[in-house]
Parts: sequence; C-alpha cells; structure tokens
Amino acid sequence: MISGSALRLHDRFAQIAGARWTTLQGVELQQRPAGVSGDDAYWADKLDLARDPARGHKIDPATIEEAAVAVHADVSGVLRQVEREKSGHSEFTDWQSQRWDVKSPISPPPDKEFWVFDVNHEADVVQDEVQGDENVLLNLTRCTPQDAAALRQALLERLPEWESRKVLVLAATAPARKP
Repeated sequence: MISGSALRLHDRFAQIAGARWTTLQGVELQQRPAGVSGDDAYWADKLDLARDPARGHKIDPATIEEAAVAVHADVSGVLRQVEREKSGHSEFTDWQSQRWDVKSPISPPPDKEFWVFDVNHEADVVQDEVQGDENVLLNLTRCTPQDAAALRQALLERLPEWESRKVLVLAATAPARKP
C-alpha cells in the first residue's frame, strides 16, 4: 500500500490532475488528460522526481510540489521523459535536455490579512529564471484567479515574446482563449 512521501506525491498530483497547461498568453496546449494512477510502484518510482540534489536529495513539501507538477507535465504529454536534473541547478530536464524550473506561487488564505500576494516579486522570480536561460513550469494551481491573472499580465508586460515562450502555465482554470 502506498504510504509516506509517495502518498503525499500521489495526493498532491490528484489535487492538480484536472488542471490544464497553457502558454503565458493563455493559449491551451495540446495535452492528454492527466489521470491518476492507483499503482503503488508507479508513485514509488515517481518519488525520485522529488529528490532535489540542491537540497541533499531530501524530500519536503516544496519538492513534492515540484514533482507533482513535473508528473503532470509528463503524464499530460506537455513534456516527455522528465527527469530530476542532476546538478541541482535546475529542477528538471526533458527529452531534449532542456532545463525546467518549477515556480509555484501561493495566494494568501483569506484569514491571513497581513499576507498579500506580491505580483512584482513573483514576476521577478519567473523573469530571473527565464533570463538566466531556464524554462519555467509556472504552477498557478494555488493562486486565486485574480492573482493568477495579475501575474500573467505582469509577465506579459515584462518579457519579450520570445522569452514568454519559455513559460508554460498550469492553472486550475485556463483563460478563455483556445488555440
């Protein structure tokens, strides 16, 4: 029976399985539905995606989040052959040896009045990665629609079109644009 970190990865993936991938501009990418496997061995194998060399291969909630996003990208067919990047410089590589970082901003819960979503900070983080020659899997599944829209807009205003193509967005609800 699945347990421990593999169970946490399974459960987080199940929470985001219905999310869809789009470009930064909101065009939905061609993708397969991201079904949730019930195979214990599958999740034990995917747990390697949560072992970040930059963190001493330790698994924690942040690496579980990264792994869930990477599994989603792989299962949906947006990326292929996703592996944990060995040096710790990036989070993942794909079948073309492109480097990918996962960014997962969080909207503040309603009961945390002192915490605000800093769209400029979040845009800076993504912009720094893209300008540092990384591709970004931008996970907006933990953002409100308002915060997600504000971050998308900020990035579209900051990044030239060629850099914006280096950002793939995972969101619970995609913008209304279709390919």
